[in-house]
Amino acid sequence: MLTKVNKLNELSGKLDEAMKQDESSPHRDRVNKSQKTIEGAVAILEEQFEAVQLTKAEVNDLQTGKLKQPEIER
Repeated sequence: MLTKVNKLNELSGKLDEAMKQDESSPHRDRVNKSQKTIEGAVAILEEQFEAVQLTKAEVNDLQTGKLKQPEIER
C-alpha cells in the first residue's frame, strides 16, 4: 500500500509541474480535476495505511493470544 501512496504522490507532483509549465493550457480544468482526484486517493490510502498499522506490543499480543483479532464486518 505504501508503494501506491508513493506512486500517487509522484503523479501528483508531475501534475503540479505540468500545470506550472503551462498555466494557459486549455486542459487546465481537466488537470485540476485529475490532481484533486489523485490527492483524494492519496489521502484515503494514507488513512487506510495508518488504520492497519499495529504497534509492536499489539503484534506480540496477537502472536501470544493475549489480544484477539477483531471481527471483520461484511
